[in-house]
Amino acid sequence: MRGSNAFRLSILAGGLALAAPALAVQTTFATFTPTSAQRNVRLVNNGTGNPANASSGTSAQLYSTADGSSTSKGLASTRFSFLGGAIASYVSALPAWFELDATVTNRPADVVSGAGTQFYVQNDVNGYFQFTTVDALVVGATTYAAGTVLLRGDFTLAQLAGQAGATNAGFGDTLTGTLSYSSPFLDFSAVNDSDFQMSFNSIAAALSVAGDGSLGNPYKALRSFRGTASGNFGSDPAPAVSAVPEPESWGLMIAGFVMIGLQSRFRARTRAISA
Repeated sequence: MRGSNAFRLSILAGGLALAAPALAVQTTFATFTPTSAQRNVRLVNNGTGNPANASSGTSAQLYSTADGSSTSKGLASTRFSFLGGAIASYVSALPAWFELDATVTNRPADVVSGAGTQFYVQNDVNGYFQFTTVDALVVGATTYAAGTVLLRGDFTLAQLAGQAGATNAGFGDTLTGTLSYSSPFLDFSAVNDSDFQMSFNSIAAALSVAGDGSLGNPYKALRSFRGTASGNFGSDPAPAVSAVPEPESWGLMIAGFVMIGLQSRFRARTRAISA
């Protein structure tokens, strides 16, 4: 998982990329990009009235949308890729539906100052994301129906952060949270550590937080916005491919078939000689 303090330090240094894992080297095993520039994620502050004043809420919902104007959760069009292993040749820039559903409950955003600039950090984001196939997918000798899950991640205590007034932000897991991956194509049983990183770009309205931090007007959750999501997913070690035999496995299987064939011929010849 990623460390919250390391994540903040990376932002204060001027970047929105999530910080490197504190104790392990992650291998990126999957990525996704939007199929168009239209905004495909939305954060909604639950407060009433103008989000800039103290009546705004300390809770929010973050979810994917089918287009840039939808007011409800939907499936966003993306291109999804697995990296490395035999599965990569089958799932590369594959049309996929992106679904994100997460909530923040009674957790005001933190305001961090550095180098004369303010940064907003929305902690304790809990939820899931998943990618499903748009069309049927043939992998090896197996056909997977449209709507098959490519990758799902369930997370707790994730973090969304960016510079005040910026039109981009970073979203990812933290050291204090949890992240669990599942996929019919990958085996995560030997994974010791995992992480996800998403970039929210073209944010409108620009990133801001309700309240001014004063005694009578404390900070609230991030104000509502829309953005365009892309991202990548990693683990240590990389997950094993479970849906397609690796080249080494194919070699062992072929060798096994050859041995079975030789044994069968030998037995047939032995029976013929005995007769």
